[in-house]
Amino acid sequence: MARWRESHPEEYRKQCLEKYYRVRERAIAALGGCCTCCGEMRRTMLHIDHVHNDGYLEGRQRRAYTLARRVLNPNTPSGRFQVLCANCNHSKARNGGTCEHVTEKQKQA
Repeated sequence: MARWRESHPEEYRKQCLEKYYRVRERAIAALGGCCTCCGEMRRTMLHIDHVHNDGYLEGRQRRAYTLARRVLNPNTPSGRFQVLCANCNHSKARNGGTCEHVTEKQKQA
């Protein structure tokens, strides 16, 4: 297998990406399939987010594929991950752990 990977790097990369996208789709579907903040449903815009902003504890060596597999693992505590769109995920990161959508809703109430 290692010899094949070395001689067919593009095919190997394509296979890895296809595998990752399949696992990612299953993980997003398991978490509800849309942004928990604003309801965005376009798959290309969705991210898997750590609810308690503790993703840094896992270290940078973990890959996105591993994160998607952890979502699907039955031993992972529920409520640990959520789906956010790119905008809400970035807003949450920039605003101390709270998306501006949530802040605006709280001000209106």
